[in-house]
Amino acid sequence: MTRFTVAGDGTFPFDMLRYDSCFPASSTDAASIPRKDFGSAGGMREVTLVSHSRHRPTTARWNSFGWGVINIEERA
Repeated sequence: MTRFTVAGDGTFPFDMLRYDSCFPASSTDAASIPRKDFGSAGGMREVTLVSHSRHRPTTARWNSFGWGVINIEERA
């Protein structure tokens, strides 16, 4: 299992959930996903995600959407 945190302030790239086979780690994380593009007025958001995939998150692809992977924890 991999737990990682992404941060951004624009439109959340929902397709990345499918692409990285991940989901919000908690209901609080799910609620913090911006539903619209609020731009800088919405402020920076952090969302912790969990993946049971063997692959690490695709940081370059997250970055291409304006969201950065800021923490990765791999667990057995």
